[in-house]
Amino acid sequence: MKSLERAVTALFFLLPALPSQGPSGTRTGVMPIRLPSIREPRLEKRARRIYQAALGQARYLLGTVHPWKKDPRFKLLTASRSGEHWIRPNTSAAEGFAFLCRFGPYAPNAAGISRKKLFGEILLPMLRYLAATHVTGTLKTGDGKPWGDAWQSAYWAYSLGRAAWYTWDRLPGDLREGIRRVVAHEADRFVGKKPPHRIPRDTKAEENAWNATVLSAAILLMPRDPRRAAWEKTFRLWALSSFLRPSDRNSRKIV
Repeated sequence: MKSLERAVTALFFLLPALPSQGPSGTRTGVMPIRLPSIREPRLEKRARRIYQAALGQARYLLGTVHPWKKDPRFKLLTASRSGEHWIRPNTSAAEGFAFLCRFGPYAPNAAGISRKKLFGEILLPMLRYLAATHVTGTLKTGDGKPWGDAWQSAYWAYSLGRAAWYTWDRLPGDLREGIRRVVAHEADRFVGKKPPHRIPRDTKAEENAWNATVLSAAILLMPRDPRRAAWEKTFRLWALSSFLRPSDRNSRKIV
């Protein structure tokens, strides 16, 4: 899972070297995906190598995807539980699958599945499971609890939001709104809150960084939402706090 997560992160910075698939212009109610037009041979070679690795990792992960026992219309690649080891693998894999559905020179033989089936038979059922079992949804995971409002759940919601953003034009309306609810709920948790910054032995840099990510996802999926200004302000605060030094704690300098 983490290999696919890292590959998608790397590829997003190399996207100019990869052809995209599907519409990239008008996107209903979300921020558009705008890719730079720069093309460099060295980046293209590197991007294709990473993309092939992502396809191979996807092929492996697809072997673990299975219907949810509670509702076979939904799918996941772990047991159904509400903690990190059962939610993060699914949101991260969903983001990776969505990336492959949307971008790059997809190769069905390498992935072991057609792009159409990857979207319709794998990604959609996974997204529905994740939206339905969040605290904003209507179902609980197999341990009797929904996921969300947790130590790292903002980051999981960010990955879910990115998966939706990549494939937004193809998602059913009810699923769009379900994922928006997840992302908005997790983003709103940090509005008006002061980021922790325990410099000695625990900087909180990593936590603050991943908490900031869900705010960016909220802006991507809901750019016209009246909460956008608050999300943007909060994103800047939490992102900057990730790099906080002792000398910055009480500084009034404008960055």
